[in-house]
Amino acid sequence: MWTGSQIKAMKPREGPYRVSEGTDRRGYGRLVIEVKPNGAKYFFFQYFRKQDGKSKKTLVSIGRFKDSAKTVGYSLSDARDVTLEYGNLLKQGLDVRASIEEKQLEQRERIRKIESAKLQGSFSQLIDSYLAAMEADGKRSHESVRSSLRIYLNEPFPEMIKRKANTIEADDMRLAVNLMDRLRMSVLGKPTIKSASAEMSTSCFLINLRSLIQPRSMLLSLM
Repeated sequence: MWTGSQIKAMKPREGPYRVSEGTDRRGYGRLVIEVKPNGAKYFFFQYFRKQDGKSKKTLVSIGRFKDSAKTVGYSLSDARDVTLEYGNLLKQGLDVRASIEEKQLEQRERIRKIESAKLQGSFSQLIDSYLAAMEADGKRSHESVRSSLRIYLNEPFPEMIKRKANTIEADDMRLAVNLMDRLRMSVLGKPTIKSASAEMSTSCFLINLRSLIQPRSMLLSLM
């Protein structure tokens, strides 16, 4: 069984190489580490699966070895936990790679349903959910974007923001962008640096909403 110090001591070679951790659990697969020429190390889960009547060695990526507090990746303990999870799938008679792909498909479908549900609400609700996400992500521009949206979208177009999000078209979004252009140039001919920054964030925000509401057709119409 490895220790973290032993993994750190694995030296790079001219080409990548792999080392597997010993195990006494037959049929559960095993943990493998690959050492790259640049010294980076990556964990894999190795198992054998039947293909065309033969056993084929198969590797499933786990992730990079976390060799310091500043490195993003998996500790040895984390990698062993993943190996145990995948090993249990094997003992249930499931193919690990196929099970992972199925799980990823299910996750993408859940996300699609969530996004679809958002679009069933009003345009205002969609905007609020995105502003909340910006705030949760720590983006400092969320307040200036909220203020700009009130000036350029909510107040001038109250009926638009009440509509279902999935009914908003490219022409609707263009109205808000055009109004933004007209108003910002009406004060001394040019906006301040602060307002210009807020409006740029707002424009980017509106573009993101366009691509969510009508991903392909709307973007093509705005080109």
